[in-house]
Amino acid sequence: MDDEVFQLGASSQKQTLSISSSFVQRARPTFWLDLNAANQVGSSAPYVTQLVSIPSSSIVSYTDDGIFRTHDRASLSVIGIFQWEQGGICSAIKPVQNGFISAGKSGMIGYWDARQPTPTISLQGPSNAPYLSLASSTVDTNTIAAGTELQGTDARIDLWDIRKPDVPVLSYLETHSDDITSLDFHPTLHNILLSAASDALIAISDTRQQNEDDSVVGVINAGASVARAGWGGSSKVYPKASPVDDDEEISSSASNLPPLGAFYGVSDMQTVGIWEADGFSELLPVRDVRQTQMETNIPTHRHWQTEYAIDANYDSSLLENSESVGLFCGEQNGGMALMEIPHDNNNSQSSSSPNWSLHCLTSGGHADIVRSVTWDPASYILYSGGEDGRLCAWSLSGDQSSAQSNAAAAIATSLDASNNESNTDSTSDEFGGPGPKRKPLKGSTHSSSPLHSGRTASSKSYRPY
Repeated sequence: MDDEVFQLGASSQKQTLSISSSFVQRARPTFWLDLNAANQVGSSAPYVTQLVSIPSSSIVSYTDDGIFRTHDRASLSVIGIFQWEQGGICSAIKPVQNGFISAGKSGMIGYWDARQPTPTISLQGPSNAPYLSLASSTVDTNTIAAGTELQGTDARIDLWDIRKPDVPVLSYLETHSDDITSLDFHPTLHNILLSAASDALIAISDTRQQNEDDSVVGVINAGASVARAGWGGSSKVYPKASPVDDDEEISSSASNLPPLGAFYGVSDMQTVGIWEADGFSELLPVRDVRQTQMETNIPTHRHWQTEYAIDANYDSSLLENSESVGLFCGEQNGGMALMEIPHDNNNSQSSSSPNWSLHCLTSGGHADIVRSVTWDPASYILYSGGEDGRLCAWSLSGDQSSAQSNAAAAIATSLDASNNESNTDSTSDEFGGPGPKRKPLKGSTHSSSPLHSGRTASSKSYRPY
């Protein structure tokens, strides 16, 4: 495969961005559906804060006005609208078999069948502390983990068996000392749980251990409040950069576990790092994703500047290198990019040229910050939701000849309303229609957690029609 390499500077350190000349991931024009029509003059679009893909079913979105919507995955038309009065504001949703789970600020977890307007199972946390994060085991589908906001001196991780909904089967209160922001079960070992928090720590716990001290396999300090953490990456791709330091602890029980692989963390300060889970060595030193910018020859997107990290994903179908981690990044104006988190192809422990790879660049789908993304490997579609109230579907499938004649893909839905009357706002957006009135950004930084000058790059820009 032939690559074009472009030099990027990060402070005084140069980085490289490689774009494959035979790159085939692309979006294909489909259609867009505008549900923005019934908005009152002067009203604002709701923020799409949560988004999940239910396998073989639908797409579920949650907006900051407290509304869940289920969408037909082929057209994104709304097929269900409901609220969760008991749960209060929803802080997280995750897919499960035939449905999804939701975490509520009331300290409740809802277990939903995507076809029903109310939860089939409700779990009330024993402390009533707001739940902020969720994880569901793909191996043991009855197990759910939920992390709370710090309440007093306790930030709890509750382990639930949905067949015993009265109380958690296990709770950890001392692994973290601040809000539990992210949880993720190991993809093949149902008893291994990754947790991250605002205390900057990422921990691995063996949930077979009732004693919390014995359960902790290891802990690393990511250097900043962690917004997202997950399993992914490989020492084959990300060679060891440094040994364990004083801020990293490994339990003696770690030697009794099978190989765990690697994990990543994305912080609220827009940094990303990757660590080995077996020895807790650093595979990728923590890097600021905002150091990445480039000039392009794409007419619709002459300049890319990463301004925030949206999320990360480890899926063999998403990137050309199945052992790399993909990072979704955004611009304030709604632009979005999928990048391969950099690694050193020469296995050097101190390389000054980590290899950032740009796999996808979108423009025109969103007009504001992108809050959430979800990837559907079965259909090869990337879904995104933003602060402009839009839900976009980007098709990344198709052959090379199709991509050359079709600049982009799109199914875009504005979630401002539920009928097809026209909006009386006179402002036009990129779709050629009326644009929603904007409400101020909620804070100066990307609350969801949420490359320097270089040669002109050649890539494809995916723009919804």
